[in-house]
Amino acid sequence: MTEEANETDNKPKLPYITWVQSHLVAPKNQRNNYGGYNYRSVEDIMEALKPLINQARCQLTLDTQPELFGNAIYIKAVATFKDPDGNTITATGWAREAESQKGMQPAQITGSSTSYAQKRALGSLFLITDEKDDDFNNHSTANNPNYNNNNYNNQYGGQQ
Repeated sequence: MTEEANETDNKPKLPYITWVQSHLVAPKNQRNNYGGYNYRSVEDIMEALKPLINQARCQLTLDTQPELFGNAIYIKAVATFKDPDGNTITATGWAREAESQKGMQPAQITGSSTSYAQKRALGSLFLITDEKDDDFNNHSTANNPNYNNNNYNNQYGGQQ
């Protein structure tokens, strides 16, 4: 055996989720000129994830639904990762719908909140952090008392 083969044999077998997390590259290819920052969209994350999910023979689903807290409507997004062995891990993302948004119809407000909640769920599941980004700090989930930014349970198989 060569030294290279010995090094490979000694490496632990990674869980599927860890393999996908460690290979995921989702750069911030979008630009918010008004806010002056770069960001990544749900579509950017999904584009980067699809080949990895396929290669690992895993499954990813996103489920969204509105929830009412007091007088505010929040969109709850649940991302579920299922590996070929049947193990699942989930992460939840939240986004508050604005009561009104200049230039937006109600359906556009819901769509925007849905995309943001999905982005938060995918970020938690695949360890994509945006905490230093203006789009995270200025968005309503940062002030949502029902939003839990503790990724420990998500990383290690727990559910939020």
